[in-house]
Amino acid sequence: MSTGLAVSVLECPSVPEVAGFYAMLGARISRLDTATERRLHVSVGGGELLYIERRGIAPVSTGGERDSVCILAAVSPKALYLEFARRMLTHCGEVFEVGVPALLPEDHGGRHGERYPGFGLVDPAGNLIRFVRAGYFDRFRPLPSASLLTA
Repeated sequence: MSTGLAVSVLECPSVPEVAGFYAMLGARISRLDTATERRLHVSVGGGELLYIERRGIAPVSTGGERDSVCILAAVSPKALYLEFARRMLTHCGEVFEVGVPALLPEDHGGRHGERYPGFGLVDPAGNLIRFVRAGYFDRFRPLPSASLLTA
């Protein structure tokens, strides 16, 4: 069985704006193409995000439903949250917990009664990226059957 890499593709109204946001947070910009397709590859929290610029789209309002929600597994979401909060505080003078962009603390109540083991990040385009602890979804993975284990 092979293990693949999932890359999330998100839309944004401005690639340079999103690139600046992630640079402020200390994420690695692995590719920035502003010539023709205007796309951006960001390595953050152990995952990859791909942004495609779509002119004319507007960020989702604070109270609106989000079109894009992405979940990334991170080794230590808490350490990543603290680093993002420190950098946001240094560059912006405060940590934005509401609006667009925003850094959302760990959800202890959960809208559906679940406690997410991580935090949320709302990028300048209004996309919600939820960082969860690596291995969180392993409990949902089916166990291999005995017939697959014996050959």
